[in-house]
Amino acid sequence: MKNNKISLALAISCALFPLQQASAADNQTLEQRVSELEAQLKATQEKVNQNEQVAKEANDKASSFEFHGYARAGLNINQNFQGAHGGRSNTIGPQMSIASGLGAYFGRLGLEDDNYVDSRLTHYQQAEDGTKSMYQVMLSAGDETETDWVSASSSSLNVRQLYLEMSDIAAFKDSDAFAGSTLWAGKRYDRENFDIDFIDTHVIFLTGTGVGIYDVKMGDNWRSNFSLIGNQFDADSGTSYDLEGYTFTWNNLIDDHWEIMFNAIAANKNDQRASLDSAVNRNDVAQYGLHTMIGYKTDSFYGLKEGWSRTGMMYGHAMGAETKSIGEDNHLLKDANSVRFYTVGATPIFDNWRIAPSLLSEWTKDRYLKGDEYKWAVFNVRLAQEFNPNFEIAYEGTYQYLDLDNTSKHMTGNVYKATIAPTFKISNVAGFFDRPQIRFAVSYINWSDKFEGSYYINGVDCGMGENSETVFAVQMETWF
Repeated sequence: MKNNKISLALAISCALFPLQQASAADNQTLEQRVSELEAQLKATQEKVNQNEQVAKEANDKASSFEFHGYARAGLNINQNFQGAHGGRSNTIGPQMSIASGLGAYFGRLGLEDDNYVDSRLTHYQQAEDGTKSMYQVMLSAGDETETDWVSASSSSLNVRQLYLEMSDIAAFKDSDAFAGSTLWAGKRYDRENFDIDFIDTHVIFLTGTGVGIYDVKMGDNWRSNFSLIGNQFDADSGTSYDLEGYTFTWNNLIDDHWEIMFNAIAANKNDQRASLDSAVNRNDVAQYGLHTMIGYKTDSFYGLKEGWSRTGMMYGHAMGAETKSIGEDNHLLKDANSVRFYTVGATPIFDNWRIAPSLLSEWTKDRYLKGDEYKWAVFNVRLAQEFNPNFEIAYEGTYQYLDLDNTSKHMTGNVYKATIAPTFKISNVAGFFDRPQIRFAVSYINWSDKFEGSYYINGVDCGMGENSETVFAVQMETWF
């Protein structure tokens, strides 16, 4: 009987053992799953935190501010230890030429004694769909006094740019033509404006208040910019309306080298302004005009060696005969014609030497008076000898040829200028365009005797006065 009880107990134990093992296995599997789920949850939370941080950084970057600026200040002293006056114009600088009102500037090195500053504040935003915006305001001020505080009459402060751009617009993303375009409105300089820095003048300057769109894709390697801008003219138009001019622009950028630009200009009733010169027949005043430009730029020095170069030509008729500041001169005649040519480039030569030649010239006829004719050309060469990353000596020579006929007086002559300028800087990465700089300079300027007396262009006496001047200068210049 006892053996039967033992056998029964063993039988029951054998029957229950697999169930006990299964229960233990189930408990172990459940614990593993819970542990795995906890690990996955932790990893997911870490990923969420990382994504939130990335999103925050992207948002901070998308909604951000930038500050950019340009400034120069200098002191110029002539050979008599007085303030350099630049002849009759009572100012020294690249604009002191008798024909500067026609665009005939010359080498700037060592001749700028004005204090000028512009400051640009830019704000960027980006929406969730990727659409971006950029708002910019630019304040500019200038004066020509050495004192620390100047009166309002001798200083100026202007809001020169105030505009908004929208780019990567989500609504355009499926458009072959407009995907990647930038829409803008406000008061601004056109994006494609460019200058010859060495003579401190724009080659072409389109500016005003209006609306436009950049980078409309017209084909492979062909983008177009379109804009409509306005400029206000003489306040004393003698009418109840504001006298304004409007410029419609179609600018084509082809293969990253060619620029072909067309401008149509209109200023209705410009012939009715009260400020019209008594020598001008109202029927001869321009109310409309055309302007065109073809230009070529390359990342080499005229295809010969390393460096860069830019060359082109412009033609303007009637209100387009002001080839540089497009649509800003309403004193032009309807028969006015102008042709402008430019070329500029820079390249290293020898060890630690570099050179930047430039040529700017223009012919214009029937510009302000029937029968007037003005021809001028400016050739400028800037050289720099670099001793180390922080010091160089810059040299500049300018020759300007002038053939001027205002219908009352016809004269030809020349302007010469030579400068040597020891310069301190903080870098040599950007070549001629390294800033900031502190420079010392001495310049000699001379012009033909016949330019000393009075000479009127568009009603302004442009005579240059005594025909030579030596200028000692110190200047700081920076941009960022």
